[in-house]
Amino acid sequence: LYSLKVKLFLFNLVDSHKKPLHKCKKKLIPVFIILVSLITVVIGFRNTHVLKNKNYSLHAPHNSGIDGTTVYVNIGEVVNDNKVIVSLNLGVTPFNFNAANKNMKIYLENAICINGGRPMVRVARTENYTCEFNAKNCKFLFGGAYTQQNALSVLGANTCLIKCEASYNNNDGFNYHEQYNTSCNSIEIDCIGRYNGLNNPDSNSSNGSTIHDGSKIVRINGIYYNNKGGNVADVGTGSVSINYGCTAFDSLSSVKDWHSIDFGTQSSGATMYLYSCFAQGNAHTTYNIQSYEGTSIVNVYHSIFDNTGGSGTINIIQ
Repeated sequence: LYSLKVKLFLFNLVDSHKKPLHKCKKKLIPVFIILVSLITVVIGFRNTHVLKNKNYSLHAPHNSGIDGTTVYVNIGEVVNDNKVIVSLNLGVTPFNFNAANKNMKIYLENAICINGGRPMVRVARTENYTCEFNAKNCKFLFGGAYTQQNALSVLGANTCLIKCEASYNNNDGFNYHEQYNTSCNSIEIDCIGRYNGLNNPDSNSSNGSTIHDGSKIVRINGIYYNNKGGNVADVGTGSVSINYGCTAFDSLSSVKDWHSIDFGTQSSGATMYLYSCFAQGNAHTTYNIQSYEGTSIVNVYHSIFDNTGGSGTINIIQ
């Protein structure tokens, strides 16, 4: 990180984009989840402010602007400014966890990171060492502008995210890929992925949350909306997602085909389970639920939606 002596002002404006979230009736379904262990790595934020020289309209939450040596950030809420990191757009990753020479386990809590040139967080295993990432109450905002990348990029690592948000990033919010022939095993609980890809003219596939390459994920009570692509999109042979009580709506992809979905698979061989999920009443989304093609399967249980699409298999059990 680059330290600069500047003034940092935080203030709160009402989010005019918020939409009432509908809740569908949930049935009790037994869920057995083995949470990854949490080992704390102490990370200090006090008096660390790293700044990016780019102006945004300050009327939108989480936007920032610079006037001389004063940086203004509308964080959309009231928080302790010692938890805020604003990153320079210099092609660097604010949190880069790479298991170069030993196994790593990381725990990150109560961090707000704004404006990173590359992914806000990169978590990667190497050929010989593993990496495990756990985060709670963190926000990753306006990332990926330098290289059109994601808020969170996970490569062959295991992760557990609780009450984390990835918003206004240039590509995906939460993104998971294999590395060194090792796929990801991940959990998202009460997470939010929204407004991703809106400033990226070259993409209509910016997702709120997406797994690839045979990765596995459990999403619980997540909210994903207004992304410029599929809000929740799972890709790749062997990829499996289990989604409980999640809400997704209003994909903002300008291409009104398989890109414009709320929940769905986007390749053959991927499987998605939806339990008590909600995707209905969308002004922009083409398909609330999609099974892309071939051996793609989406199993839907006790969920609320308007329509389905794709040439794969969709099993609806109400």
